Amino acid sequence: LENFTMSSENAQENVVCIVKFQGWKLSSTPLAETRQSLNIIQNYYPGLIEVVILCNPPKIFESFWKINYFIEPDMKEKVKFVHTNNSESQRIIADMFDLDKLESAFGGRNTSGIDIVEYSERMRRRDQVRGALTNANGNASCSVP
Repeated sequence: LENFTMSSENAQENVVCIVKFQGWKLSSTPLAETRQSLNIIQNYYPGLIEVVILCNPPKIFESFWKINYFIEPDMKEKVKFVHTNNSESQRIIADMFDLDKLESAFGGRNTSGIDIVEYSERMRRRDQVRGALTNANGNASCSVP
């Protein structure tokens, strides 16, 4: 999220997060870290998240989400549970994304995967931008809303 805010040219841009639960187990995600991550998103980036799509989450995760008291109501509304084998979920995905560009793992038709070299280069460029925005004292010279 910090990379996004530092490199975004348009202050009105928002983030769509897609979380794939393939191979996820209850022991995979420590509760304390999950709560801390959610706290950071809700308190430091409250308007940045447009929607969070949880792709093929286990049923226990959906039940936990519905009773969770530490999630802000507006954040709860931004979360969508989708299952790639469900027609309603497929409609939600099709309304939000260009299915030709969306990876097949998330219900799209793109089977090319991620180009790790291109991604690495993009991250290096963002790091250089971040370095250029840092003054001699090591403090960021811009503020994140």
